Amino acid sequence: MNIKTLKIFVQIVQSQSFTAAAEQLCMTQPTVSKAIAAFEQELATTLFKKGEAGRKREVELTYTGQQIYQHALTILDEQKKIYETLEDIKHLKKGKLTLGVPPLGSVLL
Repeated sequence: MNIKTLKIFVQIVQSQSFTAAAEQLCMTQPTVSKAIAAFEQELATTLFKKGEAGRKREVELTYTGQQIYQHALTILDEQKKIYETLEDIKHLKKGKLTLGVPPLGSVLL
């Protein structure tokens, strides 16, 4: 499982379309479908309900898919927070300042 696959999965759910998700992620639709198929195989579960005759995929989550979607949102949110923290540190908005003070200076402070 990797972040890229989780992003693909979340984008499909949010756009309600494999094709629209592929366009928004600048990928081809077959690449998106293969990523989800590999993800389902890795998890040993079906994430989306099957459509007519089991051929066409509807963008409707199974119960397991709904649970994984919630976890995926949490993971992606935490990843976003990591990058925000790094940006804050880079731009000196957040961090730790350590001062070295000689013994005489500490008496004065």
